[in-house]
Amino acid sequence: MATQKDWQWQSEVILEAISLEACHKLALKWERMFYPSATPRSMPLKDSSPLTLDTAQQVLQRFLCVDQPEADQPFDRAMVQQALLFVIEHCDYAIFGICADTAADAAIALKTYLAALGYDDMPEVKPHSGPVYLKYNPRTRRCHLDAYTGSHRGVLVACQPAYDGDVSETFGHLPLDLFEN
Repeated sequence: MATQKDWQWQSEVILEAISLEACHKLALKWERMFYPSATPRSMPLKDSSPLTLDTAQQVLQRFLCVDQPEADQPFDRAMVQQALLFVIEHCDYAIFGICADTAADAAIALKTYLAALGYDDMPEVKPHSGPVYLKYNPRTRRCHLDAYTGSHRGVLVACQPAYDGDVSETFGHLPLDLFEN
């Protein structure tokens, strides 16, 4: 039996379905209702500075999976956090890849990123000795851990688009402790 909340939601559907952007938002709302742990929640920005999608992507450009000299330079942690939060709002979901010295370090990084980006689930990460690469897909809830012989350390965030205009980019290696207090 339909409740008042159902009727209210249905009337919102009719009103919001007027534009394509509204349809996109409606699809995300629908997905969040039925798959809440697979889709990031909306996260407010930490200050009132106007952050556009282009600006957010520019902030994250220094973390684009390549050896760049400025990667070791100091950066504005709060701005990188805000930029990533903003970019995540403009993709369907993200897949995470973590290069760390230990499985425990990878699990801590994954936990803090998932929490900060609004995901509700946390996979079990099995113990492993030595450096590891952990890959986690919140949509399928698949978690893969393997030995890693590379020199990079950090978190890769691969934004998965649902529609044209959504972000389709991999950012990283972001700091393992980006969202730690």
